[in-house]
Amino acid sequence: MKKISQELVLRAQSGSTVAMNELLAWVHENFYGFTCKHTCNQEKAKDILQEASINIFLNLRDRFDAKDGHFSTWVGRIILNLLYTSYKYEKREKQLQGAVLSQLWFKELHSPTAIDALYASEVEWILKNTHLLPRQRPVLEYRLGGYAYHEIAEILGISIGTVKSQLYKARKIIAQQLHALGFAEQSV
Repeated sequence: MKKISQELVLRAQSGSTVAMNELLAWVHENFYGFTCKHTCNQEKAKDILQEASINIFLNLRDRFDAKDGHFSTWVGRIILNLLYTSYKYEKREKQLQGAVLSQLWFKELHSPTAIDALYASEVEWILKNTHLLPRQRPVLEYRLGGYAYHEIAEILGISIGTVKSQLYKARKIIAQQLHALGFAEQSV
């Protein structure tokens, strides 16, 4: 990490636009890799660095005292706080998604209102990220498409009992995989 001069920080604090631009360029140059490593996502890293830049711009005069610490430490703390906030938000979002999925998948999947409430993106995510057997996937897809048991049986050329059995097994596999990902309690 390149060192930042205290003079540059003092000039930026006194209102120099050129010095502030240099500081923000330094932040992006020196903290982009760190942020990418912790987010595992370049776009998210850029967003966090943008938010950090705004925080630095707004708080440099009032909140940073060059006598009390290094600029790099202060910036690092800002970025860590933003990363922590981002993680908390993602975790909460994941828990909320899990709660919705849990309710829909494990308790009310047979009801049309539950199917209507399940967003298309969530269905895509579940079907993409769960490992179902080839005979279970079409049964689940047709059921999520609103088909009745007898319609699925007719389309696939299997008995209604087999449709129900494969749907039950698919739900169970999804429940186990969502539980392993920390989305919901396992209950089928």
